[in-house]
Amino acid sequence: MMPSLPLQQDTLVTFQKRVKQKMLLALQEKKSLTRLQAESSVWQELEEELLHLTLDENRS
Repeated sequence: MMPSLPLQQDTLVTFQKRVKQKMLLALQEKKSLTRLQAESSVWQELEEELLHLTLDENRS
């Protein structure tokens, strides 16, 4: 199961912004992080959020 389409869209639309933020944070902390690593990390975060949204919707 997945959350409703509007909830998915609200979550997924933040992808590029999150990747940029993650890369900027790594740069500030002088850590090595490729765009691919940042994208992979953000996808995992988004998947987790979508799963939680699904659970929350199913409880309602």
